[in-house]
Amino acid sequence: MSTNQLSSRLESYLEKVERETSKPIKIVESNNLGIKGMLSAFRYDPHFIIIIIKAGVPRFECDMVRSIAHEATHGLLIFKKGYCRPRFHKNLSDQLIKNSRLVFTMLDDIVVNKIIEDNGFPPYGSEYIPSVIRETEAALKGENIYSPYSGDQLFHQIFKTSRLVIAWAFLEYFKLDKSHQKRLKDFINAFKQNFPPEYGLGMKITQIISKHDIFNSKGHADALIKILNLWGLNQILELECHLD
Repeated sequence: MSTNQLSSRLESYLEKVERETSKPIKIVESNNLGIKGMLSAFRYDPHFIIIIIKAGVPRFECDMVRSIAHEATHGLLIFKKGYCRPRFHKNLSDQLIKNSRLVFTMLDDIVVNKIIEDNGFPPYGSEYIPSVIRETEAALKGENIYSPYSGDQLFHQIFKTSRLVIAWAFLEYFKLDKSHQKRLKDFINAFKQNFPPEYGLGMKITQIISKHDIFNSKGHADALIKILNLWGLNQILELECHLD
């Protein structure tokens, strides 16, 4: 698909999101997106759908197009489909809030990626499969390449587990090229062999997801509560949402 086709598809999709949510979309640039390698991020605002993009990356470059569509869809979940967002108790550390938000992102991204795939965008960026290959090779060597993302042990475990859950979800719910399916299966097998604690947590999460329909707001909320409970994070927040 050409750049012009991508840009037209993105513009049409953003107009659709604005129409369905009755929220204007604002796109702003920043060099601080929170996690290394991110191209964009969604920031909650009651009046707008705010998308923060990495400064200096062309807006209609293929991966950026997908990222913008992805972040806009986070707004669609909240403002149109009634999905939950966290309301944190007072006096929590920034790190604890960051850890909790990562759990939300892990589950939300499965739904978001499916929606953008259904609207003609790639479910993942061009760097995802190469990253999976690197992670697979590292796991087979017993190397932990996830530690640079945070010095916090809990964040580290959630992030590591989320990589397994997202890979499982792509195999479970998405239409993938056979070579990509093999890469993801290889990754899951390598993860199982070399990271038993996180693999066990990941399998508990996939079982929770499988028992709930996360593609509607109530099933998503029910699954989210159980997943947060695996780390005791359900005790520090309330779910703020309108259930169908």
